[in-house]
Amino acid sequence: MGRRLLATDDFAGGRTRIGVARIQRDIGRESNVGFLLTTYRSGAISNQVYSADMRYKLHSNWVVTGQAALSRTTGAGVAAGQGTAWFGEIRHTGRHLSYTSTYRDRSPGFHSELGYIPRVDIRQTRNSFGYTWRPEEGRLVSFGPSAASAVTWDHAGRLQDWSVETPFTFRFHGPATLEISREEEFERFANLGFRKHGTSVAFDTQKWKWFGISTSFRTGIDVNYYPAAGIEPFAAAAQDGSASFTFRPGARVRIEESYVYSRLAAHDVIFDNHIARSKANYQLTRAFSVRAILDYNAVLPNQGLVDLERAKRINLDLLATYMPHPGTALHVGYGDRYENLALPSMMRVNIPGYSTGRQVFVKLSYMLRL
Repeated sequence: MGRRLLATDDFAGGRTRIGVARIQRDIGRESNVGFLLTTYRSGAISNQVYSADMRYKLHSNWVVTGQAALSRTTGAGVAAGQGTAWFGEIRHTGRHLSYTSTYRDRSPGFHSELGYIPRVDIRQTRNSFGYTWRPEEGRLVSFGPSAASAVTWDHAGRLQDWSVETPFTFRFHGPATLEISREEEFERFANLGFRKHGTSVAFDTQKWKWFGISTSFRTGIDVNYYPAAGIEPFAAAAQDGSASFTFRPGARVRIEESYVYSRLAAHDVIFDNHIARSKANYQLTRAFSVRAILDYNAVLPNQGLVDLERAKRINLDLLATYMPHPGTALHVGYGDRYENLALPSMMRVNIPGYSTGRQVFVKLSYMLRL
């Protein structure tokens, strides 16, 4: 990779070299210890991560896990230096009672080129608790409350965020699930503190063989993370809803319809977002199937309050698959995207009638059986 980059790029140079080594040993029943080493070198960038982890089953219902990691990074233009990461968790799982307590710590200098580390400079605790009653008779399979909390600080001791969620869940024969929940949150964003909250309800059922439904709705307070120029981020009223339906009119046909809606509003609407999808699968024979997906996405902002572009998109995807046996398959597909653009100015208009991405592809895989 480095040979194709400009000489001024930190990753420029020879080939990229990657190495991963893992050793694990079982100790007793369902317990183990392990060690992991990863190394990455590309141009002037070098990164190594050394890690030790363990899983120990204290009891049939109690499990402890932990991990300690050290990273070393060199090279200009990156977070060079040394960093540490720690993780510990104790978990209880039972027929009625469940409990989890987790601690996570990543220093500001921790870095892993071969891993996905979305956030460093944190000390975080998470706790969850739930209790479930299971009636012996009736349509109700189980019901009960649960609670989950999280608190995050940085290594300077400054509070970054906290949250508390208290859902109550009912599960019925069918199956069907109803959940009602309340969330209270604090978030630090752009060096500003915001109090958020929300009340939500969700329901889904697969009671009928030919039809399934899943719905949810949430209302509360959220943050405008992308304010218009000259405006700081601010809290506003938020509503989110979704609904999906699955139709199975025959053993070979499956049709899915879904819709997701989001709105943020203060004294005026900040934005509306609509996402709709239609998906159809038809199994013509055991080996041959076809699939079609039609997506519509519309972002409708008030550009005086939010830095978003008024965009409407339609995506069409068609796929035909021939799979005589697992591991061997031929895929032929077609895709097209239409946006609300007008030539030659490329200005946004009302109707998404301009094709911005059209492709045809063929993919063949064959499994050799020796």
